[in-house]
Amino acid sequence: MSAGSSRQPPPRPKTIRRRRLVAGAVAAVLVLVLGILLAVLVFGRSSTQLPRFVRSGSPPATVITSGGPVAALRSGPPPAFTPLPAAVMHAGALSLQQQVAQLFLVSVSGHSAAAIAKRGPVNWGGYVLGRENFGGDHGLAALTRAIDASALPAPAVAPLIAA
Repeated sequence: MSAGSSRQPPPRPKTIRRRRLVAGAVAAVLVLVLGILLAVLVFGRSSTQLPRFVRSGSPPATVITSGGPVAALRSGPPPAFTPLPAAVMHAGALSLQQQVAQLFLVSVSGHSAAAIAKRGPVNWGGYVLGRENFGGDHGLAALTRAIDASALPAPAVAPLIAA
């Protein structure tokens, strides 16, 4: 090489490996930092926004905190279920067969009032209507009217219609 030449010799393989290792380490740290920032932005909440559970000796109540409504913890057994007096009176007027039938939802095949008549004179708890029951708006309206009309006279309960 002459004294006036500015040409440098090629880097040695050891130097290339060191540069690649440093570049890989910098990239890994950068990805880690970006991941932490993203997690803080997406999931970051200060501790004041988290729901707080409150222990109470009174019956369960809803406690509004900055995190939203949270049911309070109970300090004892759950309260006993007490049905409404009107519900007890109504259920007492039904026969055992009618009481059991009120627990069931049944499906209907077809989209006419004749399909309801096939179910017999039982006051089912409700009817589940599906795609096969849809025969247009007027047909569906006629079917639901037939379901309401099929309810036996008092003390019948109006059936639930689920679609």
